[in-house]
Amino acid sequence: MNGEAIFTEYLLPFTGVLIIIALVATVIGFLVSIAMDPKAAVAVLVTIGVIGVLYFIGYSSADSAVTARELNEFGVNEVLSQKIGGVLNLTYYLFGIALVAVVFDIISRFVKSLG
Repeated sequence: MNGEAIFTEYLLPFTGVLIIIALVATVIGFLVSIAMDPKAAVAVLVTIGVIGVLYFIGYSSADSAVTARELNEFGVNEVLSQKIGGVLNLTYYLFGIALVAVVFDIISRFVKSLG
C-alpha cells in the first residue's frame, strides 16, 4: 500500500471525524458558557453577526465566473463559485483584521513602555 492510498483510505476520513468532534466540543462549550454567564452570549452573538456581515460583503463582491475546466472537472457552477469566492474574501478580511489588531497591540505596548 503506497502513501497516497493510506492517506485517502485512513487519514482523510479520520480528519473528518476529528473535525466533527471539534465542532461538537465547540458547540457544547458554547452552550455551557451561555448557561454559566448569559450576558457573555451577547458578545458572541455580535461577533457571529459581524462575521455574517463580512461574509455577505465577500459574497456580494465575489466573481461567479466559471471556466469549462472547472465545470467539467470539479462540477463547480456559478453559484458555488460565488460562495467559494465569498469564503475566500471572508478569509482575507479576517486576516486583515487580525493583522491590524497585532500591529495596534505592538504599537500600544511600545507607547505604554515609553510612558
